[in-house]
Amino acid sequence: MCYYCFKNGTVSKKKKEFGTDLLRELHSNDVVLVQPARYTDLKELPEPERLRVCEEIIDSGLRAYFEIGRALLEIQESRLYRETFATFEAYCADRWNIARRTAYQLIESYKVVHNVRNCAQVPATESQARVLAKLPPEFQELAWREVLAESPGNITAKIIAEKVDSKIQELGLGPAAKVNLALAPTTEQLALAYLRKTVARTTEGIRIKVTGKWILANHLSAYWKLLRKMDSEAEIGEDFADELTFDQARELGLLK
Repeated sequence: MCYYCFKNGTVSKKKKEFGTDLLRELHSNDVVLVQPARYTDLKELPEPERLRVCEEIIDSGLRAYFEIGRALLEIQESRLYRETFATFEAYCADRWNIARRTAYQLIESYKVVHNVRNCAQVPATESQARVLAKLPPEFQELAWREVLAESPGNITAKIIAEKVDSKIQELGLGPAAKVNLALAPTTEQLALAYLRKTVARTTEGIRIKVTGKWILANHLSAYWKLLRKMDSEAEIGEDFADELTFDQARELGLLK
C-alpha cells in the first residue's frame, strides 16, 4: 500500500505501513490515498485540469475508509486469507498491523456508506459513518437523510450522534442496545414497536375490516346488527363485509 504526499507542488510516493492509529492517519491533512500518480508536477497542468486533479485526490482521501472497508469485507466473506492465515483477524494483524476492532469498524463503516448510497451525499469520514453504524441497517438511511436536511453543510460526528441517540429512543431501543446492538430487538420487533408508537400518535388512515364469514363463524350476527344499528331483517352472509375506523372500533368497545 502506498501513500502520496504533497511537497513543493509535487506528489511524491512514500511507502507506509498501517499502524494501530490507521483511522487517524486516513484523515490527516497532508496524506491522502490515491491511485498511482499519472503526473509529477501539478503546476504544469492547465488551471481547470489542475483543479480537477486536486479534487480527485481530495475525494480519494475522503473515500479511503470506504474503499478499505469494502476490500476487507470481500477478504473476510470470501475467506481470501485462508491460504496463509487461519483467521481473518490473524490476517489483518500480521499483514496490515490492523487490530481486530479497527478492521471491523472499517467494514461496518463501508456497510453504512452502502446503505445510504442513495442519499444526496454519504458520510465524509469514517468517524461519521461509525456513529451511524449504531443503528440497525434499515434505519440508517432515514437518520442520515434527517441529518442532511437539518444540518446542511455543517455535519459533524456529534450532530450525527445526537440524531442516532434520538432515533434509538424513538424506535424503542433500550440502553443495552446502545452498547451492544447484538442484543437489540429483531427487525420484526423493531418494526412493530415503531408501528405502535405511530398508531399512538395518530389513528387516521387505519381501518378494520370485519367479514361476514368471521361473524357467522363466531355466531355474532344478531350482536353485530345491534352494535352497528342495522335493520334486524338485514342478512349477514359470508360475502358480507363491514369496515370500521380505528376510533370507531375503540368506541364500540372492540379494542382496549
